[in-house]
Amino acid sequence: MNYLCYSPARLSGITFIASFISSPSLLSKAAALAPTFLIDNSFSTKVTLNFFGFNGEGSDALINRVYSSLLKTNRRKLKQRLRNIASISSPTHKLEIAATYIRPNKDRLIKEKAITEISRIYVNLKVTNIPGGHFIAQANPEKVAKMIENAMEELL
Repeated sequence: MNYLCYSPARLSGITFIASFISSPSLLSKAAALAPTFLIDNSFSTKVTLNFFGFNGEGSDALINRVYSSLLKTNRRKLKQRLRNIASISSPTHKLEIAATYIRPNKDRLIKEKAITEISRIYVNLKVTNIPGGHFIAQANPEKVAKMIENAMEELL
């Protein structure tokens, strides 16, 4: 379905949020302190990406694509993003809009606490589980796209 061709009255916008909307884990805080030159160590970085991003189940091709993208990232911007994630405080306001959270069932970076915090913010939250690790959109883009399409259809 092509949602860009028309503008339904009930749909005024779609927002994609990161799980980092909640207060950070100790791992996030540690990542903000780590020097970015550690990314250059190909083997350890790829092992870390696989462990945390793909729950140890990432193919070499998929890990290499994410690693390649990471190497192209501006280091100052990456460091600032890690600092931003590490300093997030939990939101206190509620949003009455419908929201769907696509939750990888083996996400090693986002804990149950984050889901609880997101559900306090979005009072109309639907959690949809999907097999996989944190980088679920990279690991299973077709399934994630279908889940997004289904969530949009429910809004119409």
